[in-house]
Amino acid sequence: MYNFHGSQGGGMVLRYAVFLDEYRRRRGWTIKVMAEKVGVSMDRMEALLSGQHEPKAGDAVRMERKLDIMWFPEDFERQDLAETRKP
Repeated sequence: MYNFHGSQGGGMVLRYAVFLDEYRRRRGWTIKVMAEKVGVSMDRMEALLSGQHEPKAGDAVRMERKLDIMWFPEDFERQDLAETRKP
């Protein structure tokens, strides 16, 4: 299972985009193939991979189920809130 938790750099939307694009490239998939596997439009997938759109809960659930990716609640919390919780 691929694990997003702990990905480095940027805000949540950028980390999500970088993670997904790396995941896609490692498998040799086009954006169209990844969109079909997840069940979203190619436009939506392009927006997610470029960081133009914040992922919705449904996007995360679909990707977790279809791509075998494990998400954690912290991955979707605002960065400033997550940082204040660190010991």
